[in-house]
Amino acid sequence: MASPLTSRRQPISPSTLPPIVLFGDSLTEWSFNASTRGFGWALQRYYGGRATVWNRGIAGYEWKSYNTALLALAFPVLLSDLQTAPSPPPLFITIFVGANDACLIPASAHVPLPAFEAHIRDWVDTVLTDPVFKGTKVILITPPPINLSAPRQDDVDIGFVRRTAREEGQGEREGMRFRTYASKRDYAGKVMEIARSYEEVSDRVVGLDFWRALVDQELVRQGKALEKDEQGGTVYDEDALPGCGLRGAKEFTPGTFVDALHLGPLGYDVLTKELLALLTSRWPELSNEDHDKREEAEAEAAMHGARQESEGRADLVHQVGGSEA
Repeated sequence: MASPLTSRRQPISPSTLPPIVLFGDSLTEWSFNASTRGFGWALQRYYGGRATVWNRGIAGYEWKSYNTALLALAFPVLLSDLQTAPSPPPLFITIFVGANDACLIPASAHVPLPAFEAHIRDWVDTVLTDPVFKGTKVILITPPPINLSAPRQDDVDIGFVRRTAREEGQGEREGMRFRTYASKRDYAGKVMEIARSYEEVSDRVVGLDFWRALVDQELVRQGKALEKDEQGGTVYDEDALPGCGLRGAKEFTPGTFVDALHLGPLGYDVLTKELLALLTSRWPELSNEDHDKREEAEAEAAMHGARQESEGRADLVHQVGGSEA
């Protein structure tokens, strides 16, 4: 079987438009599907006519999950393609990794935090120094949480919880499921730590805490008030985090995930909203005024049509009422 480094690489079409590069694993590759309203699909719509959006996400193949160790082989390919592409430097690149790296041993996808950090720093350093990325902005996106179901009452003595989380007298928090959930959070924290270190020395790098955004959005959907600390971060009830799999915790709203790991429309909606808000606030030059004007015009037209329809119904009621009188 051909490697996805080449077989699924997006063909480069001649264009005078600058590219936008989305780099990562399956959460990026599959984000171009309209059915899940992925952020790749959304960025294509938002930047239509201003930029081309390159899909450089790679899902697993032959039972391999694409972690940063394997993606390190794909980054030089991206660099080569940019060097030969007849287009300006990319407007920005998203680096969205960690969902596979954070899997626990014995999972083959596991990459230790130091190596995970080294891969990301290597990519960011390349973007900040290589002429092919002149002026390119970098958005480091944290991996999302996973979505585990809470154990049922009848799982206490038999089934999955008995075999894993409670084996050898261990509690749910010591089981593989919750430790995997906690690992995703640790890797998300590492991404934000890396991003902050670059933000101190460069105005071209920013971090997007997607883990926090998705959890906060779900807590709001569940009707829970978000308590903030002095730094503006959310204070969480550690026993009731959405999708953590602990007894009493709730899963994410249906549509947020399509399985325990991969995002659905509601999950990608949060990512798109957070990404565009971050891009346009941090770098206003990356906003697409034409798209914003189109959206405003479409919204105004829709409201005008609704008003006309409402007024038409009112006139009809008035006429019918008048004839009956």
